[in-house]
Amino acid sequence: LKEVGRVLSNVVGRPGDLVARYHRDEFALVLASTDGQGAFSIAERLRQGIQDLQVPSANDAPAPVVTGSVATATAVPQRESAWEELDLIKAARHALREARATGGNRVLRANLGMAGPPELVRR
Repeated sequence: LKEVGRVLSNVVGRPGDLVARYHRDEFALVLASTDGQGAFSIAERLRQGIQDLQVPSANDAPAPVVTGSVATATAVPQRESAWEELDLIKAARHALREARATGGNRVLRANLGMAGPPELVRR
């Protein structure tokens, strides 16, 4: 987790950006003034950076090295917004579960409305 934390810190370094451990092996990033494409680009750099660590995984893991599943969820706040921060978190967690369930080591873009499944953007 410490090595993954270092990757996160190296990739996300702008003043005002936030990286925090969310739950067990989950991290949350808050990236102000970052659009969907920017969030995807950072997510892909994180995924690749974790894989590049080449940390051996546990014997029962599906991959020989530790990899990362990354989900992005973006929104533009507005005065009369229909979504709330909790909706953004729910959408990201849904996409993260889907990324893990479909083999991991991938980036998914969350569907904020959750009317459909997360969109697989790149493996």
